[in-house]
Amino acid sequence: VNGEGTDFGPALNNQGFLSAVPDDFILQTIKRGRPGTVMRPFERGNPNAIVDLEEEEIEDIVAFIRSWDKERTGLETWLFKGVMGGETTLK
Repeated sequence: VNGEGTDFGPALNNQGFLSAVPDDFILQTIKRGRPGTVMRPFERGNPNAIVDLEEEEIEDIVAFIRSWDKERTGLETWLFKGVMGGETTLK
């Protein structure tokens, strides 16, 4: 829930991770999974998906994960969370 990681997956609420990876890496990992790990895909239409998520739902998850990034400025976070126009805006 807080991105701290488990025996099954790494911590995502980790400043080193958040500083090192672009949003698209997180997005693609959620969509496609990670071969050789327990991270299965969540993209709608993927026959191996655990749950079929729409693109917007996956973007919302990326925004939630990115909200842990302490290096984002207030304006970047505000834009990223999609306050403008009610849409998620990935940077």
